[in-house]
Amino acid sequence: MKGVTSNLAALAIKNACHAKFAVKIVVSPVPQQVIADLTSGLGNGSELGQLSGTVYNGNKVWAITSITVLITPKSGKPAEGKAYNAKILDANYLDDGRGAMPQTNGLFRFRSDMDLSSGYDWKIVGAKGYRSR
Repeated sequence: MKGVTSNLAALAIKNACHAKFAVKIVVSPVPQQVIADLTSGLGNGSELGQLSGTVYNGNKVWAITSITVLITPKSGKPAEGKAYNAKILDANYLDDGRGAMPQTNGLFRFRSDMDLSSGYDWKIVGAKGYRSR
């Protein structure tokens, strides 16, 4: 379209259609193999104390709506780790409720209340989602 400089109108139409014709999604813990199919990266977020990352859902059947991330400070003992739940958002940090569809990327962020100044180890220890196919 001539003169169009933004995709905000298209996003608004998409969201309105999704809201009007949405199918009820039943979210449940995913099988361990689905968690094994997740590839992700984690780093410091844009705000102090915030961590953010990307997750690639390599599974062909399950959509991922949230993950549980275990963070362990490098200065602490493994028993001092803490689990954080993070909702999966789309590439624009929007929450349309669908999460990361099969074989697509999603974004996540969460706020940590731990001292991570000495660095940290992390891993995904759980996930929730739904069968999309």
